[in-house]
Amino acid sequence: MERYIWKSGVSRNHCPQWICPECEVGRAKLIKDLFTSHETQRSKNEVNDDYFHPENRVYGFSTWAVCDNEKCQQKFCISGIGGNEPDVDADGEQCWTEYFLPKYCFPMPKIIKIPKATPWAITAELTATFPLFWLNREACAGRIRVSIERLLDDLGVDKEGTAKNGNRFDIKLHDRIKLFEETNKNVGQILMALKSLGNSGSHSGSLWGSGVTQDDLLDAFDIIEHALMELFENRSAEVAAISAKMQAKHKK
Repeated sequence: MERYIWKSGVSRNHCPQWICPECEVGRAKLIKDLFTSHETQRSKNEVNDDYFHPENRVYGFSTWAVCDNEKCQQKFCISGIGGNEPDVDADGEQCWTEYFLPKYCFPMPKIIKIPKATPWAITAELTATFPLFWLNREACAGRIRVSIERLLDDLGVDKEGTAKNGNRFDIKLHDRIKLFEETNKNVGQILMALKSLGNSGSHSGSLWGSGVTQDDLLDAFDIIEHALMELFENRSAEVAAISAKMQAKHKK
C-alpha cells in the first residue's frame, strides 16, 4: 500500500496518483481546466467578524481525473473541502496557501490490493470501507471490524456456541479470533489488533473526536492486506519454498 498517496491532498493542477480500480494498471491524472472551488456562504459571512482569520476560510471543490492508461481512460469525479494554511513565499514572507482534501471519488480507488482469490463477501465489505476513510474515520474502523467477521465466517470459525443448559448463544468476535488462533496464531494475532481498532470506532460518541486517526486506519489496511495475502495467496509459504530451493541449490 502506498501510504503517502492516501495522506495527500488535491491541488488545482494535481491529484494523488491513485491506482485505477477499473484496469488496476493506470494512475489517476487530473484533467486540465476542470477544477472549480467556491467559498461556503457561512465562510463569506464571517469575513467581517472580529475573530475572523484567513485560516477560517472554508471551500468546497470539484474536479475530474482520468486514468493515464490509454487502453482504459476511466474518468474519476472528485470533490471535497479546502481552506488556507500558513506558508512562506520566495522572499521569506508569511503568506497563505490553499489546500484541498478529497472527501469523495467515483469510482473509488482501492486503498489496498485485494487478492483475486478473496471471497466476494469479504471483498464487498472491504470495498465499502474505502470511501469512509475520507468521510468518517470511526465508521471506517467499524466497517473494518465487520470485514473481520465476514473473514472468520468464510474460514469456518463458529459464530454460535451451546451453553450448559442447551441454549444457543452468539460467540463474541474476540472469542472467535481466539478460536482461529488455535489453527493460525500469526494471522489470529493480526486480526485481534484490527478488532481493537474496530471497537474504538464503534464505541465513539463523536463524529470528529475519537482517537481513530488516518494513520490508524492506514495501519489497519496494511495489516488487512498482509492477512489476505497470507490466507488467500499463501505468500509466506511461497517465499519459504523459494528460499529453501535457493539454499539447497547454493549450499556450500
